[in-house]
Amino acid sequence: MSTSTSEQSPPPIQPYETPPGGRRWRTGTLVYTSTGLAVLFFWLLWGDFTISLKDRSVTPTFQVLLRTYHAKAIVFSLLLNVLPTLISLALIPAISYRSDRHRGRWGRRIPYLLIPTPLAAATMILLGFSPHAGRGLHALLGGARAPMTTDGCIIFCMGVFWTLFEFANITCGAVFAWLINDVVPPSLMGRFYGMFRVLSLLAGMIFSWCIYGTVATNYLIVFVSIGLLYGVSFTAMCMRVKEGEHPPPPPVPPGSGKAFSNLGRAVQTYARDSFSNPYYLWFFFSLTLANIAFLPINNYSVPFSTSLGMSDKIYGHFSAIQLGCSMIQAFPIGWLADKIHPIRMTMIALLLYSLSTFVAFVFVRSAWTFAAAHVICGTISGFWLTATAALGPRLLPKSKFATYASAAGIVAAPCTMFAGLVVGWSMDLLNPGRTIDHYDFHSMYLWASVGAALSLMLTWIVYRKFMAYGGPEGYLAPE
Repeated sequence: MSTSTSEQSPPPIQPYETPPGGRRWRTGTLVYTSTGLAVLFFWLLWGDFTISLKDRSVTPTFQVLLRTYHAKAIVFSLLLNVLPTLISLALIPAISYRSDRHRGRWGRRIPYLLIPTPLAAATMILLGFSPHAGRGLHALLGGARAPMTTDGCIIFCMGVFWTLFEFANITCGAVFAWLINDVVPPSLMGRFYGMFRVLSLLAGMIFSWCIYGTVATNYLIVFVSIGLLYGVSFTAMCMRVKEGEHPPPPPVPPGSGKAFSNLGRAVQTYARDSFSNPYYLWFFFSLTLANIAFLPINNYSVPFSTSLGMSDKIYGHFSAIQLGCSMIQAFPIGWLADKIHPIRMTMIALLLYSLSTFVAFVFVRSAWTFAAAHVICGTISGFWLTATAALGPRLLPKSKFATYASAAGIVAAPCTMFAGLVVGWSMDLLNPGRTIDHYDFHSMYLWASVGAALSLMLTWIVYRKFMAYGGPEGYLAPE
């Protein structure tokens, strides 16, 4: 699949350089032939397909269960936004710092994938049993005399298993992105992420069209089957992808034997590397605002469709149509990102998303106008996801990519958490005395429009600085 030279550090490579004769592709010490590149892409894309099937199935099924057991909107926000951001804030910086500096026979990323993968698979299976566990807890607490209702006990068990799942899931998702940055040649990154998105969307289409309409009754089958498939397949991918060699990490200063001293020095190094350059801070905040823009629609589309009288089956079909539209555009957008740069495609996507969600805010009041907005706005959000997939690898320093990528998460975490709580609280406030199935959620589109417009403004600032650092032809990431 690939070969790794014995040299400590290869000569510097221009990130957009085409290999001589098109017969060799190189990234770091890894050199690929056409066959080796095809094998690499097969395993990475197969791993992506299984991780995408997990992501596209677990969260919507979990949302259906929350709705089924009458969780409030604030509970949606706590479990889907606040909890993951807290976990990311606590976990990813440490893992990124350790991973960037790890050297071993399995590479610097694979060890951090092999450990959480079985935990993610096991907790998916536990999620399937959460209603049974909740009913058992309710009986254990005294049945009718219990301090919580049956639904409350079920939601509590779902929250416990979801928390365990998110610890493993967040780790796997972050480290997998870092692995891709290490092993995929930079000149092919946009097209790789285009194919990456095609498979991700195909997984979503399969789930939305064929399975989503039945998850309210078949959730156990969904969680168990996806958990087993993901656990086996993603582990196989880890065993087959070979990482290259990296220069040794900076030496530990003399006299730093104490744990607290080492921790303090690591925090200082991490903060200095990640947050000292305003250019990267603008980039981090531009991504944060975009994620905040997507948050309300991602959280509340399922209960909104129900409140408008749309069945789960019809919602799943329109979701599959939306994902199909995103799949058709994915590879061309990836190709354009390689040609004109991901940052330009990102700005186009943000402009379109801000306009389309504002139109949806004005017009969506029925199941059919919701369906149209679901397809159009979702397709444009897919445009942004494909365009930005290669943006980090093209803007951030390769030697410390995981550190900078996790720093973006640190910036996003408190902002996303606060925004999620505010949106959930406002939805409950605007719908007093109603159950979640009867809320009016159309204000979610206004949140999305404003967030996308603010993100576009910050992305424009990043673009101006990017051009000052050399632009598409001569860019060198500042360190």
